[in-house]
Amino acid sequence: MKILVISLCLVLSACVSGVKPTNAQQAVFQLETSLKDAEAVAVAYDSLPSCTNAVTIVCSNTGVAKQMKQAKDVAQLAISSAENAVRDPNFKAGGISEAVAAAQTAVTVLTALTTLEAVQSALKGAKK
Repeated sequence: MKILVISLCLVLSACVSGVKPTNAQQAVFQLETSLKDAEAVAVAYDSLPSCTNAVTIVCSNTGVAKQMKQAKDVAQLAISSAENAVRDPNFKAGGISEAVAAAQTAVTVLTALTTLEAVQSALKGAKK
């Protein structure tokens, strides 16, 4: 599972959709939008009943839900740190770049988890 998540992270980080940000402030804003999109999927998945040994047609794997919550918490913290960095005139450019890169990685991990086949299948089943 961890190898799959890491692979997905690498694939997702290589793909850039939309307009490339021209500065760190725009990058952080785009990351906030991506985080909100991924959070919506994570919340929808977590709201499904937990899978048990009994036959459950639509359910969420508690391990995956826990990983998504942890990834969401890390991404929120990383974006908050990046926001602080881009707003602080005393931050050096290298520190800003590192903060934005850390936030990008954190959002990518959460997005990778929300695109797992098991998550998407469960959510599709819940919409029926």
